[in-house]
This record gives sequence, structure tokens and C-alpha cells, in this order.
Amino acid sequence: MNGTLVNGLVSHPAVSSMLALEQAAEPLPLRIDRVDRGNGQSMPASTQACASTSTAVTVVLDDIADQGRGLLQAVALVSNELVQAFGLPETGLISTAGERNADLFTDRNRGAVAVWARSLGLV
Repeated sequence: MNGTLVNGLVSHPAVSSMLALEQAAEPLPLRIDRVDRGNGQSMPASTQACASTSTAVTVVLDDIADQGRGLLQAVALVSNELVQAFGLPETGLISTAGERNADLFTDRNRGAVAVWARSLGLV
């Protein structure tokens, strides 16, 4: 599995330098922030900012094909690798054992994630 986060199309490593020259404004560096549930304010989590980050992890296709716990484990590996570019050791949303941490999802998406997890027997 591969994953890439970019702050703008021109920051992607595969984009040609000609397209980059046509970009009018320099994109802002990416940061990762958490939201304080009490007041809704952003709480900085990143120790550093970056324009892009990429990763690749090897997974067994059979482990992710059924969209079960193996897929969650693979997603945890990819996302943890991506956030390390921001100085964070892991996302905390999904453990490498394939367990989701419902308390860390935002109020906006916690319900949808719970419904999805129940539909796949991942509760």
C-alpha cells in the first residue's frame, strides 16, 4: 500500500517542474492539529510542518481483501508512517492491532465510523 499527503498538487513528487512554475502562490506547509472537544479550538499536534510526505508498506492481499481487521491494521501502518513526517509517532485513531480508538474521532465522523465498523463486525 502506498500513501502520499501533499499541501498542493505542485508539491507531489510526480508533478513536473513546468506545472510547478505555473503555480501562482506557494502552498502552505501541512500541519496536523487536533480539535479540543470543549471549545472546538485547534490544538497543534505537529512538531514540524512539511510540504509532502510519502510512504509504502507491504501487506498481504488476503489480509485486506475482506475489509476487516487486516485492512484496519494496514491503514494504521500507512497513516502512522505518514504522520511521522510531522513529528508524531502515530495517529492514535487505529492501533496496529486493528482496533479503532473511537474517542479520538471527531464528533462529526465518530458515528459514521462506528456504523461502518459494526457493518464489518469490527466492534
